[in-house]
Amino acid sequence: MIFITAIAIGILSISLLSVLPSTNLLLVVILASLCTIFSGYFIVISCLKNKANYVSYYKFLQWLLWLVFGFLIGVCYGYISAVSLIAKQLPIDLDNKVFMVDGLVTGIVKKSSSSVRFDFTINDLLLIDDHEHLSIIDKQKDNKIRLSYYFHNKDHDFVVNTGDHWKFLVKLKRPRGFVNPIGFDYQGYLLSKNISATGYVKKSNKNKKLGNKCGVYFFNIIVVDCIRNKLNSFLELHFSSSKVLGMLTGLLIGERTEITKAQWNILKNTGTIHLLAISGLHIGLAAAIGYWLGKFIQRCLQFIIYSFGCPLKYLGFCRLLPSINSILFALVYSLLAGFSLPTQRSLIMILAFHFGLLCYRNIRPWSLFAIALLGVALIDPLAIYSRGFWLSFIAVGSLIVVFNSYLINDKFVNKNLYGNYFYYMFQNFKKSIINFSKSFLKAQLAVFIGLLIPSIILLKGISGLSFLANFIAIPLVTMITVPLLLLSLLLIPMLTSAAIKTIELAANSIEFLLYILQRMQAYGVNFWDFSIGDPSFLSILTAGLGIVYLLMPKGIPLRSLGLVCLLPLFFSVTNNSLLKVTVFDVGQGTAVVVETPDFEMIYDTGKKFSDSFNIGEHILSPYLKDMKRKNIDQLIISHNDLDHSGGVEGLLKQISVKNIYVGEIDKNQPLNAKQCFAGQKWWWNNVSFTVVWPTREFVKTANILRQKAESLSTGVLTKSNNLSCVVLIQYQSTSILLAGDIESSVERSIIKNQLVPHNINILLAPHHGSQTSSHKAWIDYLKPEYVVFSAGYKNSYGHPHRKVVARYKRYNSILLNTATDGAIQFVIDANNTLNTYQSRVVSRHYWHDGSKP
Repeated sequence: MIFITAIAIGILSISLLSVLPSTNLLLVVILASLCTIFSGYFIVISCLKNKANYVSYYKFLQWLLWLVFGFLIGVCYGYISAVSLIAKQLPIDLDNKVFMVDGLVTGIVKKSSSSVRFDFTINDLLLIDDHEHLSIIDKQKDNKIRLSYYFHNKDHDFVVNTGDHWKFLVKLKRPRGFVNPIGFDYQGYLLSKNISATGYVKKSNKNKKLGNKCGVYFFNIIVVDCIRNKLNSFLELHFSSSKVLGMLTGLLIGERTEITKAQWNILKNTGTIHLLAISGLHIGLAAAIGYWLGKFIQRCLQFIIYSFGCPLKYLGFCRLLPSINSILFALVYSLLAGFSLPTQRSLIMILAFHFGLLCYRNIRPWSLFAIALLGVALIDPLAIYSRGFWLSFIAVGSLIVVFNSYLINDKFVNKNLYGNYFYYMFQNFKKSIINFSKSFLKAQLAVFIGLLIPSIILLKGISGLSFLANFIAIPLVTMITVPLLLLSLLLIPMLTSAAIKTIELAANSIEFLLYILQRMQAYGVNFWDFSIGDPSFLSILTAGLGIVYLLMPKGIPLRSLGLVCLLPLFFSVTNNSLLKVTVFDVGQGTAVVVETPDFEMIYDTGKKFSDSFNIGEHILSPYLKDMKRKNIDQLIISHNDLDHSGGVEGLLKQISVKNIYVGEIDKNQPLNAKQCFAGQKWWWNNVSFTVVWPTREFVKTANILRQKAESLSTGVLTKSNNLSCVVLIQYQSTSILLAGDIESSVERSIIKNQLVPHNINILLAPHHGSQTSSHKAWIDYLKPEYVVFSAGYKNSYGHPHRKVVARYKRYNSILLNTATDGAIQFVIDANNTLNTYQSRVVSRHYWHDGSKP
């Protein structure tokens, strides 16, 4: 078990590296380590030969040797996997190029009102150059890319289905995501899904459908994708009007995009999200059903063999049926779920258990745990960055710790394997149901305690209703909903009408569950949102030891003291800086957070990319909560362009804001928004904030021109960019200027009237570095020490313009760009010392290498 665990740790540890070492350096280190370990081992053994406790020392050294040896094997595998992941990415010199691609549509096609998104496995990839010549890119063959097609003028003539064979004209880019102090690493996610590039289908007459391969590939993953797609279409056809369609697809095929936000909130607040997706518990249930069905078939065949005098050699085959059937049920359900991480863990444990069963070996729970850990690491070396990895393994580990006393009983594995002891209950049905209830409650309490730390750190809180809600929800979903859905899978090919009725019953059970959870939420405790900042490794380790102590058996004294070990999590060291300015990596847009010890200001909120992702809700809000800032004093929206104001609605859903100021007021702004005027000023912790633009006269003139333009049905005569709210921040000799999207005419007005001081320390470059801004006189006046361009990577506008970059370089300004540096933080302490942090340096991962142009 130790050897297996060491291999898994070695594999996963490579993903923690910021830069991969060279192959030669790695080989030298490994060989040197092996030579040192083996030579040290034999030297120590020879010295201890005459000692009385030689055997104890020998076993310890042997254990240590296997531990290190396993770790080095894991490091080698992890390194090879990492190199392979990087090699799969679209080469940097082919980024943002146009290609003709031939291949197959795989996975579930995601449809919305404005676009279609799907995965595409490449058969042939041809690069189209400026002269429309084609050149073959062999290294991308069989790689998977993620494509989108955007409907033009709501023309929904584009239809694509799983298994379709297409030729597309596409524009591809290397996998890339935003890199911020807190947030989701989209690039790492894409690589873990083996996505080598993303892009979009260009509207062209070269796009041709060449058929559908669903009926051709019998032993290929495309068959599973086709089945999942057909099930998805079946549910959409017969249950499109159902309120729980998203939950049905989540439980049948692991597709949860149709679950509404209101339903997500109910599940989150009651701690039952894990039940409305295919999890390890459901795979275990499928395996248990398969096992008992196989057991029934085994008994029937044994009866036939004995009754009709068939050769007894067939009895050996009969013994295999329960295990084969159990594995088959678990495997099929896992594939339908898209082989997500929790299903991988559960399936591997089931395979290991049945292997031991067939070999007359009772594999211990911790060995099953280690085998599952190794299996997941082999499949996905980046799994350590997934929430599901930690939640799944810690939940199972908690159950093993609590029920470790069952090790003396051979039935231990059976009870744990099939989830909440259904195997135990059916095998010992004559025994009192009270024993099962106690075990169920004990398991629920163990998981609740075990997941306290990952819930607080990863989910930023816990549900006060989790224990009670799961006590009701788990039996309902696992004993009624999931068995009905599994039954419907068997009925769909044979009796469609019966399958529909069965799914209707499952849908009714989900609606009933949601009703109960709603009532519990209305009269119970909502989700407890904990903002614990950035806890240290030591505090996390202390809290983890406290949780393990809480889960110990009854004989351990004062177990409740384990709660004391959780306290360091809530007393993490907060930022002692006097002023911190964070310019976030949000693509082509702007989002800035300014913090003092007691106050905070948000300057712009980036854009809204889709209904499911906007900068305010998914980047700014998590950061503010992690910094223990739930109530914001000031929100300033420089102007109404969507790349500056698109995230406002999402932000206000998550964060309370006292004052909102905008550069231009219109009907789309929040009701309590006020006009931003030059001369507005406030002080926070000895830091001054001054609005220097727009002036009242400029706003008044702009409004008059706007009204005239609207009455004449012409365009607005005053650019929205020039109404940008420009803010000057000063602390002692440090000056910071947030310039919005102002253009050269406004720049001239600001420096002519000397509204800002000379020699600015930090400048947020106007209009993302556009050529219409940052004219020579402006730069000559400000002479900025640092210039930050908030721009998208290889954006279509060409920001920052090379001429603008050259102008700033003439004054030896230090140029930073969120597109290549990630989020940029400026931290100023009480001594007026300025420190700079770039997220693509501080939070760098090896897959970010080569991402800069």
